[in-house]
Amino acid sequence: MRGQQNQGQNQYNRINKKNQNENPYMANPGNNNKSQQKGRLEYLTSALSCQIIEYTEKHIDNSPVIFYRVKITDHYNNNSWIIEKRYNDFVTLQKKLIQNFQDVPKLPGKTFFRVSDFPDIKKRKDGLQSFLRTCIERKDIFANEDFKIFLELPKNSPDLCGNTPDMIGSFTLPQGVRDLVFLPSEKILLICTAEMGVIERAETAVKNKILNQDEITNPLGHAYIYHVEENNGDSIFREIWRRKFKPRTRCLVYDKNENYMFIGRADGVISIFFLDKRSKYKKIELVFELKTHTHCVNAMWYDFVQKKIYSVSTDKRFLVSDIMSNSNITEISKSNFGYTCLKVDQKHFLFFTANEGGVVEIFSYKNFPPKKLSSTSITGMSHIRDIYININQLYIYCCDVKGKISIIDFSSIPKESNYCPEISQFGGKVCLRIIIYDENKRELITGDESGKIIAWSLKTGQPIFSWSGTEGNAAVTKFLYNKDIRLLLTGGKDNSVKFWKLPDNWINEDVQRFENEELKKINNEIARRRIKAQQEIEDGIENDFDSDLSQEDDLNGWNYRKDK
Repeated sequence: MRGQQNQGQNQYNRINKKNQNENPYMANPGNNNKSQQKGRLEYLTSALSCQIIEYTEKHIDNSPVIFYRVKITDHYNNNSWIIEKRYNDFVTLQKKLIQNFQDVPKLPGKTFFRVSDFPDIKKRKDGLQSFLRTCIERKDIFANEDFKIFLELPKNSPDLCGNTPDMIGSFTLPQGVRDLVFLPSEKILLICTAEMGVIERAETAVKNKILNQDEITNPLGHAYIYHVEENNGDSIFREIWRRKFKPRTRCLVYDKNENYMFIGRADGVISIFFLDKRSKYKKIELVFELKTHTHCVNAMWYDFVQKKIYSVSTDKRFLVSDIMSNSNITEISKSNFGYTCLKVDQKHFLFFTANEGGVVEIFSYKNFPPKKLSSTSITGMSHIRDIYININQLYIYCCDVKGKISIIDFSSIPKESNYCPEISQFGGKVCLRIIIYDENKRELITGDESGKIIAWSLKTGQPIFSWSGTEGNAAVTKFLYNKDIRLLLTGGKDNSVKFWKLPDNWINEDVQRFENEELKKINNEIARRRIKAQQEIEDGIENDFDSDLSQEDDLNGWNYRKDK
């Protein structure tokens, strides 16, 4: 995996071909001069292909407009359909793709005058066809909802859209979700929320300062406890406790050993509550409050053995507080940038922090105080929003505000080495806010600023499937995941909490098997033509087999070379 993570974008592979009907995956390359000179034709590794079969002129608002008729063929289901699109429809689609992906295929350029001459229309048609085929070939774009809707795929070939997640329950709160903790045995959901609007936050903060009263009439944050009930297959969410906060709440930690709930706040305070399980969580007692930081508490971890709460903040400090003594606060580390997250590997006694400067730090807590072992900057040194620790393979998965996923190898740490290299970086452009990893499926799942939830293959570094996790393109802010039953809980800036049942396989297994078989046929054909070309060379017979292609060793899956 380490040597293959940073793959380039997938390119078409072309092979020499005499009869276009030999294989449904082989398609006319359009206006590719090199392909035409070599007699090479391109093939698709998707069960879908497309061809612009004609263009027609229609009048809209008394003005002539060229429409391109595109034939979409589903080779798996052996069916096809026609879509009609204007050039501006392609431009709109490309703009949407550019917001999510790098190196989006180019469209034929715009002109100051209306395209009306036959050679110009044909040139534009060939360019649009090349755009579509490249998008279909790129699995990341093919998984995009906007692209599938453009092709009318959900209506005509749902099998090729993949297996979709099923939302099995949801409810909304007055404010955006900041953090979640689910206690499955008790079916209890702990939630902290905050006002997400910048203007609303500022106005409410001013009101609270002016009023300066003990009663909280304009809360910027809340904490909730909900009971999740099942009724005839439906999930019912019943609120059993809530608490108002003047400042925003930022994070939540629950300790099952002592039934403590810790709420990290935007004013740097940690509120500690005792949850009475005997009362079925109806009696909640505020134990005390720790003034630890000068700014937002972004993440915490509680060591119930030592009675210490570890916390990181945008005030650039990593602290540990003794809850038995309010005044006993120790600074573990101070960064040049605000800390954004804190994760723990209890197997190896390690802390992992990340900050707004794109730096991941590793600390050992075998002894007190914890000792810094390593510091690694991700490529681009972009603000890291979240990290996930794979304690079995010893990888750190980071996601940042530029939409990148970085993988750091910390396997050297248990061997007392402080070198932790970044071994790969991939992703899109939209700010990623949250990341988790499913070891059973070897896939990452991210939530981004636009509300998209994306499943990524670690084998390819490309998206497998994406869907909208919130309403109105509001950001996804929190994940909880049970990999054994493929249950994903999400929170968002749209004030929603949702329960998703993820499919066992994102891509239809029969479709995947069909595509693999077609790839085998193509590879066999390439091998046959190589042998034939070599024999012709030995016999002194001129042949048009592409010598560049003849050096290709790996044509399976995602390991494509770029054409020279």
